[in-house]
Amino acid sequence: MKKIFILLSFLTLDLIYAHKNVQLEFTRGNVYLLTSTHDYNEEINKSLILSDYANILIDSLKYDKKIKIFNFQSNDKKMFSYKDEKDGLICFYRADLNMLDIKSFLNFINYILLNEKKLNLEKPLIFGELKENYKLVDKVISNEIHRPKEVNQLDNLINYSYYYKDNNFHFYKLIGKELVYKTQNFSQVESVSSYNFIVFLNNKHFDLVKGINRIISFNLLKEKRSPLKFKIININQDYCFIQHSWEQELILVNLKTSQITENFYNRFE
Repeated sequence: MKKIFILLSFLTLDLIYAHKNVQLEFTRGNVYLLTSTHDYNEEINKSLILSDYANILIDSLKYDKKIKIFNFQSNDKKMFSYKDEKDGLICFYRADLNMLDIKSFLNFINYILLNEKKLNLEKPLIFGELKENYKLVDKVISNEIHRPKEVNQLDNLINYSYYYKDNNFHFYKLIGKELVYKTQNFSQVESVSSYNFIVFLNNKHFDLVKGINRIISFNLLKEKRSPLKFKIININQDYCFIQHSWEQELILVNLKTSQITENFYNRFE
């Protein structure tokens, strides 16, 4: 164990890093997408999935123009729509540290495009508590949209992937396509061995997925700071460490016994 501790002293030096946003642009059919995140994280993939659904929605509404989506990971919480004065295209802007709700965003897009002629989009129209749930949106998200592969920095899931459908993320084995896990939303997913992966549901809760009906849930004693980002340090097939990007505290995960030890460093004090 002492050898592991010495090794970690070096490995964790670069985990507390300076904040630098990652901005990426994509074009998906008639949808232009700009994402800005605190790091390479799953909000990028979710935004791409949103764009794919937005394309299907546009076609279903027989809307003949392009739209723009801006999804920013920011504590400046706001969501609104407006018409770009340069090209006349409708823009949808979201800034939030919370996880992207794909279905809710699609309902907002549906509402704006359906009522474009009635609304004054020359100035930002702020998204309120939109209670309408469009049947068309439910039909659109009945299609499977699989985890995108455009961003190489997010290639962190071994032997598994996921798709979004019916307001849930469905995780499955790449070989055999067997479903092993389902959740309505999550912040991060990381492989911790060839056959185990961890799904971070938020800053405090995560699930260790070891196969069908082999899911172990954990609640951390202390909620970690936002933005959501954990680092995984794989030791071997039996152990790994979890560290939040902004803290030096380590969580030891025993993959064999499915137990965790928080504040691992304290054992050496």
